[in-house]
Amino acid sequence: MVLPHGRHLLVTVILVLQCAGILAQLGDQSKMTDCLKTCLKPLMKINRSFTYQFLNFDKVCDTLEKSQGCVSKCTVHDQKAFYQFTSFFRLHCIEFEEELEDQMSCLRMVVAQVDKKCTSKCGIKTDKSMSKEQKMKLTCQQVECNTLCYFENFTKLCPDARDVLMRINVRQTQELAMVTTDEQISKMEAECQNIHNLNYMKMKFVAI
Repeated sequence: MVLPHGRHLLVTVILVLQCAGILAQLGDQSKMTDCLKTCLKPLMKINRSFTYQFLNFDKVCDTLEKSQGCVSKCTVHDQKAFYQFTSFFRLHCIEFEEELEDQMSCLRMVVAQVDKKCTSKCGIKTDKSMSKEQKMKLTCQQVECNTLCYFENFTKLCPDARDVLMRINVRQTQELAMVTTDEQISKMEAECQNIHNLNYMKMKFVAI
């Protein structure tokens, strides 16, 4: 089985929740409240390739806005879980929306090319015989590979976007760390510790 790049955003979200222990609190999807599942459903249906995200930026952000309105009627616990599930969308559509829109014309022109390149570079094969720990290790490797690959290639082709993309990626790393304790991180594989380590990831970004 290959973890396809187009779903790496969802993989990242699931990874965050697993590492933070939030999934353990929520249980599996069947145990989530109907309110939370209903509000997440439109976002989970979105094609998660960067090509789709950037070519349909306004539509994606409108979906997030509607889902936020939906979850405001749920419990505080559900709202916190929603906040973590949707970190990628929130960073792009709310916190850095205006700055991204200034760079969107270039990003849209190159996104298909970047998607193709990072697909080839970061696809990781798994099989059913692997342990949960082995799969998590590979997933963390893929998250780091994708994060750095997209950053490198977007900034190479759209150099004016480097600053905002750097800050988005740094914030994403910070959010990973925010939902984990030192004890939880200490129990992770080194590959998973790396993507939670802000200094490590910053050095990787700066070196590109």
